[in-house]
Amino acid sequence: MGGIANLQSAVEYCTNALAIDEKSEKAYANRATAYMNMKEYASAHADCKEVIKLNPNNKAYRDMFEKINTGKKAEAAKNKNAFGNMFSGGGMYDEKEDFVPRPETDNLPAFDPENA
Repeated sequence: MGGIANLQSAVEYCTNALAIDEKSEKAYANRATAYMNMKEYASAHADCKEVIKLNPNNKAYRDMFEKINTGKKAEAAKNKNAFGNMFSGGGMYDEKEDFVPRPETDNLPAFDPENA
């Protein structure tokens, strides 16, 4: 089994554990870690917030929260760089000539009330 399959299994096991005990710190923390490693930062963020609510004095949970936020920001910056230049020049429409209206379409015909 590959790494991603193991992480998905971990998420599934933790979800099952939370169905039994909805206040399981270990299940929230482990699921947040699995989500973080799968780069599913929104889910990791939500689970980490829940575990901090359960144990607000745990420094490891707060450190994990910061690590998730750092990963989330890095992923957003990476996506911005990947997609940011998608529409800025170099596209298939750059080769086309500028639009020049034909003289016969520049002026509308005079209004004729008979045609209205």
